[in-house]
Amino acid sequence: MLLCFHSSTLVESVVAVCVETLRQLIGKALTMASGDGLTSIAFPAVGTGHLQFPSDLVGRAMFEEVKSFSGSSPQTSVSSILFVVYDADTETLSVSRAVVFLLEDAFILHVC
Repeated sequence: MLLCFHSSTLVESVVAVCVETLRQLIGKALTMASGDGLTSIAFPAVGTGHLQFPSDLVGRAMFEEVKSFSGSSPQTSVSSILFVVYDADTETLSVSRAVVFLLEDAFILHVC
């Protein structure tokens, strides 16, 4: 049996799996931090450097997962979340700054 995939479909599938994995990683880290009673946590912009993962997808996935966590864990000890972005990565930095306003009411968020 010969299977053929259109290259864009394959790439989209891989990207979707990577985004879901990133979301799970962020969610687990937030849950662990809260369970340990931590008040702050920092996340790098995973994959946006040398791996050249799309900044908009990484930023959106990270911020959406934080928003989801805030809705499902209102009593969390985590009150400050830092997103660390390499200052030369202007694309990721601009995406992060644009999205951070959506979550300011739930947490103290910083893009560093």
